[in-house]
Amino acid sequence: ELKACRACPRNCGVNRLDDKLGQCYVGRKAIVSSVFPHFGEEQPLQGWNGSGTIFFGMCNLRCVFCQNWDISQRTSGHHMDAGELADWMLRLQEEGQCHNINFVTPEHVAPQVA
Repeated sequence: ELKACRACPRNCGVNRLDDKLGQCYVGRKAIVSSVFPHFGEEQPLQGWNGSGTIFFGMCNLRCVFCQNWDISQRTSGHHMDAGELADWMLRLQEEGQCHNINFVTPEHVAPQVA
């Protein structure tokens, strides 16, 4: 999917494997703005230890009234591949005792997460 990117409805076709930037401004690796146990969800989702939340940067949707704009539309963050993301998910589970993983604005990085 990343060679001629069609990960989102914008279908920009850029080769993200060569780290080229398309409409989402994300290349080969996902941009992760933050990773932490999040307690701002409904009780069944957050449980007692929080929902293991991974916020991705540069959301391709660019919604006008996005409540996470300061996170979702900035290129600041850490560039991570699938292995690094998996390590963080395991840390949230083991160290944070989170019982779930919650991706925020992941549509444009679905190939990197898979």
